[in-house]
Amino acid sequence: AVADLDGDGAADLLSITPGVQVRVRSVASGAVLLSIPLSSSGLQQVSDVGDVDADGVPDIALGDPTPTTSAHVVVYSGANGSTIYT
Repeated sequence: AVADLDGDGAADLLSITPGVQVRVRSVASGAVLLSIPLSSSGLQQVSDVGDVDADGVPDIALGDPTPTTSAHVVVYSGANGSTIYT
């Protein structure tokens, strides 16, 4: 997924290692902007969901798409990686 989390006008890359972490990397500089350890091994899909907490920074949603389990979505702050919604 892509979103401009650092406000430099260029999209940043969001990647996930399922069950381990989400990383946000600046496409412009290559620097890791944010690394979020995951609390659930089922979280496999990452998406930018807009500014959920109204702080001016797009936030990050992770989901567990496994059809045999209940739907599970966690939203993290794009500014600091804290959990906004679970």
